Amino acid sequence: MKLSALPSLLFPLLLQTRSGQSAPARLSVNPDTGAFIDSEGNTYIFHGLNSVSKSGPIVEAISEEQLDVMEAAGFNVVRLGFSWDQWEVKPDEWSDEYLQSALDLIRSLGERGIYSFIDMHQDVVSSQFCGHGFPEFYMWPENSTEYLRDGKYAFPIPLATPEYGEDDEYSVDFGLIDNCGDASSSPLGWAGMYMARALSNSCGMLYGNVDGRLDRFTTFWRKAAEVFKEEDYVLAYELVNEPWVGDTWKDPALIVPTVSDKKVLQPFYDTLAEAIREVDSDTIIFYEPSTGGNIQDTFESGFTSGPGGSDFDEKNALSYHIYCPPLQTDIGTASKSKLVSKACVKASDWQIGVRGKDVERLNTAGFLSEFGAVDPNNEYARDYLRGVGDVVDTFLHSWTYWYMHVDVENGNAELRTLARSYARKAAGVVESMNFDSDSGEFVLTFTTGAVGGESEIFASDFYYYGRGKNVVVEGGEVDGVAVSFVVDGDYVRLTNVVEGVEVVVTVTAK
Repeated sequence: MKLSALPSLLFPLLLQTRSGQSAPARLSVNPDTGAFIDSEGNTYIFHGLNSVSKSGPIVEAISEEQLDVMEAAGFNVVRLGFSWDQWEVKPDEWSDEYLQSALDLIRSLGERGIYSFIDMHQDVVSSQFCGHGFPEFYMWPENSTEYLRDGKYAFPIPLATPEYGEDDEYSVDFGLIDNCGDASSSPLGWAGMYMARALSNSCGMLYGNVDGRLDRFTTFWRKAAEVFKEEDYVLAYELVNEPWVGDTWKDPALIVPTVSDKKVLQPFYDTLAEAIREVDSDTIIFYEPSTGGNIQDTFESGFTSGPGGSDFDEKNALSYHIYCPPLQTDIGTASKSKLVSKACVKASDWQIGVRGKDVERLNTAGFLSEFGAVDPNNEYARDYLRGVGDVVDTFLHSWTYWYMHVDVENGNAELRTLARSYARKAAGVVESMNFDSDSGEFVLTFTTGAVGGESEIFASDFYYYGRGKNVVVEGGEVDGVAVSFVVDGDYVRLTNVVEGVEVVVTVTAK
């Protein structure tokens, strides 16, 4: 692994020549419509996958064959995990290899017209807490006897009694446990470890900038933005995945929905955004509500604005996650009941609606950056995924599915469900969009923008229109034409003939 103590000096060397294709549109958010837009007012909607490597030393590549599958499914975005602990591997030592692997993936995706957004991915903070994301050396709890090895609050107390393994150079006083399985054996699985007192304390120290921890995190994001702002196909920076609410042992009120968002995360995000905006004023920032499972997701967030305040509404978007525990595979339930699947769709419908209210109140865009974690071979789990897709369409939000490693040889059972018809780009303002996966009928209603503006509907022949497509355009005609269109393989491409009229485009299977 090549390391750099002064990575900013090496960034130009890492920024190798990109492909010769033309640069894509630089996107913003329309605070009035909640849409991702380009400078001409065209609307963009994203469907795609998560690609998160939780251990180094590099970001896992996606092969050309896998990219072929993704293109054929209509995916136009990847949520790319880029974790602080894998880049800053020792204090002030940064892995050039890790950074270059991320750039390589961003560029290979971009060559296919697929955007990336950079996700500082973490789960249960860092390695000493059986997690990953934040560097171990910055995230120890208080240096007091209570949190040290065999102390009464030593990790993973109160979830389990610590059993210590071999120390590394940072863990001597605290100890590294080797019984993570015991710590994650609660009904909540690995997520239950957030209730460990030492971990919670560590989060509080980060948010409070104890020992300069938040300063270190701002350094990470400033350096990341310096690099990634140069990449044409970087859509956004996601500040942190599933942020814990804070030190709930010192302030139990933080577990109450909305409290942490207001009291902890909003100022935390403001600080991170300020660092990013020092070097990059153009790239969108994604921010998430506090994590807390389905309890937090049944309440609107506590945010009063996006990172940096309302002046940055055009460059912020709300990222959120929706899961249904009875169907999840990662906590050992994975029900195969049709009734459970239907109940999960109803629950997720409600929760996505809650986030829809957030998006409207905050004058921002909505992006469902994680959903799924189900057994795709279970037909009722696929029904659930289909139901979530239907609900997200009603809010005109974008999404990235968790989690599918593209299997070129054997295929992926959920791929047809995910390869939904949708408007990837609309030359104007989208009013509504819906897709019936049983019949293949897709209906898009939008108000046309400038004459000559081009729209693009993805509608897969392989998955839904094997005998071809019928396309009907209705409404707002002048001399019989509102928009012209051509069917081009998996795409319906439309061109505005008249500005400012509402049209309805219907795609059906022959």
